[in-house]
Amino acid sequence: ILVRQALPSKDEDEPTGDEEEPKPAADEDEPEPPAPAKDKARDKTRDARTADARTVDADVKSRARLLWPDMRVADSDDACAVKRMALRAASNDADLERTMTAALRGSTLDACDCLTLDAAFVATSEVARLKRNRDSVNGLTRATARDFGKATTPADINRANEEFYAKRGTK
Repeated sequence: ILVRQALPSKDEDEPTGDEEEPKPAADEDEPEPPAPAKDKARDKTRDARTADARTVDADVKSRARLLWPDMRVADSDDACAVKRMALRAASNDADLERTMTAALRGSTLDACDCLTLDAAFVATSEVARLKRNRDSVNGLTRATARDFGKATTPADINRANEEFYAKRGTK
């Protein structure tokens, strides 16, 4: 703690032995200690994250796979390019196409900037996630109590599979 002393008057030019001389502040005499090594490492990782902000991260990968399940994405791929490819693949679904068109707000997929593209990508992937969850829930809620408790043979399973795929039109 630095205590300020009153300036001596003209009569008190010579210091008496009672008073201590004021100590200079620590930053005037001593140089500032160097930053710890881990702060430098943290700065390097922060710089790397900002430099690689345009590359793909785990969130972009998972959202892209919601829109295009067979899509292969590398960490070094450009995020905007991956988002455009995933949205093009998702445009085959009418619900996802409407969501993407609304999020692009009149812009085309090729002409929009990355910020608008990101908004469309997130909105469309969330709709795809909800749609996938709804399909799973509908399949689970169709089961009734009568379905449980009776013996199921492999022939019963095969017949149920044939009926299921016949309704979808593919086998």
